[in-house]
Amino acid sequence: MQKITLISLSTPTKCNVRAASALPYMLISNAPDDIKFTVYSFNFNNIQSEDIKNIESQLGVSIHILKRPWWEKWLFKLHLLFLRVFMRYPLLAYYSLSAEDKEHINNEHSDVIWIYGEELAGLTKSFPGRKHIVTMPDCEAMYYYRLLKMNFSTGSLSKILRYSIAYYKYRCMEHDNCSSDTLFHFVGKEDADFYNTINPQAKGIFLSHPVSRPLQIKKDFHFHDRIRLVIAGRYDIYQRQATDELVSAMLSAGKGLSESFCITFLGKNWHEAAQRLIASGWNVEIKEWVDDYSAELQRHDIEIAPVSVGTGTKGKVLDAFANGLLVIGTPYALENISAKNGETAFCYKKAEEAVEILKDIMKNTTYYEDMAERGQKTVLSLHDAGMISAKLFHKICKSVMQGA
Repeated sequence: MQKITLISLSTPTKCNVRAASALPYMLISNAPDDIKFTVYSFNFNNIQSEDIKNIESQLGVSIHILKRPWWEKWLFKLHLLFLRVFMRYPLLAYYSLSAEDKEHINNEHSDVIWIYGEELAGLTKSFPGRKHIVTMPDCEAMYYYRLLKMNFSTGSLSKILRYSIAYYKYRCMEHDNCSSDTLFHFVGKEDADFYNTINPQAKGIFLSHPVSRPLQIKKDFHFHDRIRLVIAGRYDIYQRQATDELVSAMLSAGKGLSESFCITFLGKNWHEAAQRLIASGWNVEIKEWVDDYSAELQRHDIEIAPVSVGTGTKGKVLDAFANGLLVIGTPYALENISAKNGETAFCYKKAEEAVEILKDIMKNTTYYEDMAERGQKTVLSLHDAGMISAKLFHKICKSVMQGA
């Protein structure tokens, strides 16, 4: 029996709840039976005690809640967050374990200490001589590096300074927490490559992000008479510019497009984009929350993913594939997903290209229905959670324990 102790910023949850908390849940729930997990969580996503008990039951683990630092509430209460500018690292990197917690974790005698969240990577220093895996899952330094190359995010000196400082902090943190006895696990190939480039001594690896398999697998891929589009997520820095460009291109296409398609915005802050389309005769619906996300996706035919900037793997894009939607997305939306442009999905760089694809879908619907089916089969196979979890916890963990 292999024993793994997870130390996590957030409590693992089946779906992301107030943080990126689904990845460790998926990896644990699909892990081989001969692995036993114990979880220590700072509960940054504020999961209630009753829900934690349910998660323990679902995963077959015990979850111990760690105390958050005493200074955290005072920073907010006294409005002292501006002090972060003087810190070498991001704020969350200053989370630490009490002597009691360290002793408790050491007494677990686990084979591997597994840490989720790159801000907590420094906790590996609390367990010298042990083998560690840190699941990032993204390289935040690369995120800010990308932002600093984008026109929309560098339009003012204040933004340039803010993102430059953030880049420096994460760059320092990643450099200082890098050690030869730690394996850094990413769900983004570009993230792993970037991390290894700025930290040549690091051991950074990429594994595909596991996908959550829907309870009901979509089998009917026939598009609706009025083809249903969906854009999911938030209208924020990650999607704002690409969305604005897409909406402008859709409006320029004329009534032919609006009469053949309807669109749902699934998430928050979409009212401005929606109103632009509604004013030109589009059938538009906004849903900020749905009880069954998978079922809601399957009401649609196509997901457009206008991601302007980002890192790692985009979970909502994976969900679209898994639920049988044809995916049309930007390069950042589709990176790290096992889909081939023109075969199982479409990648567009300019909004006008996406509109041309929509026009062609109107003429050759059957071709694109078949593509949606191929996309689902490919992603469910190559992003299978059981396969990825076994690879991480069997093959890779064993190599870590052997000092490979």
